[in-house]
Amino acid sequence: MKTKNILIIGDIILDEYVQGTVTRISPEAPIPILNKQETYYRLGGAANVARNVNALGGKTWIIGRIGKDSAGNKVKHMLCDEGIMTDLLLTNPDIPTIVKTRFVAENHQLLRVDYEDTSPISDLEKISVFKEDLERHLRYFDGVIISDYNKGTITEEIANYIGFIAKKYNKIITVDTHKKDISCYSGYSCITPNLKELQMWFEKPLNSLDILKDAIKVLKREFNFNSILLTLSEKGILVIDEKENTTHIPVTVQDIVDVTGCGDTVIAVYTLGLCCGLSEYEAAKLSNRAAGIVASKFGTAVCTSEELDNA
Repeated sequence: MKTKNILIIGDIILDEYVQGTVTRISPEAPIPILNKQETYYRLGGAANVARNVNALGGKTWIIGRIGKDSAGNKVKHMLCDEGIMTDLLLTNPDIPTIVKTRFVAENHQLLRVDYEDTSPISDLEKISVFKEDLERHLRYFDGVIISDYNKGTITEEIANYIGFIAKKYNKIITVDTHKKDISCYSGYSCITPNLKELQMWFEKPLNSLDILKDAIKVLKREFNFNSILLTLSEKGILVIDEKENTTHIPVTVQDIVDVTGCGDTVIAVYTLGLCCGLSEYEAAKLSNRAAGIVASKFGTAVCTSEELDNA
């Protein structure tokens, strides 16, 4: 993995945690009073995917937009501290950096407040320059990860263009998206939905393993994916490979503390695995193990190469 160059493109988020203790209920309303002790920050969204790739030794570049604000400066400094290349970041003075603030007591979230403007990326942000940069640099990467939280960075035009350029240079390209319409990702190497997203696309409950296997087979054929990695939270992962073999991989951790960011870990490890020549099943098994490690930690976390080796 240390020989691989990975490009991450998507929605960059700053995760803020306000940590404290709760000892009483407010007399003004039936809500807990948080006695604040500290505030700390983690990279989220596409930045957390980059952090996961970086933690496993991959060389990482990121394309995404941040605001010209204190949160954007913090994100950039945190990325640089992690050794993630920020040369391709887009700074927009008119749109704030996305911040998710979580109020936490004893590893339990009491409230989350989101600060965001999800306006689609526009000509003001020089899409033509974005495309030129992408084609100029993409040939030097082993794989591309799209982390699309549906916050405006990845438009249909950009998704189609990324797919076109990735195929032109025969690159592995994977996507984790919250979009309802995924047609713009047709022909990508892999998509990594969770159960809720899959049910949204099919507009019905999918409540058995056999039904899920049939659903991802339909999805694979309709959108011409090489493989699909379906994350099932505490039930593990379901993978369908290029030959339409489906395999359920059970979860590997008993005590799940927090599933925040597990999807980021899954797509990071899976993409790195494919770039190293693993089969879809082998890469999925590795991803499942890494996700189990991250789920045993609180907050937005990563799996290091040492932890994965030990596991």
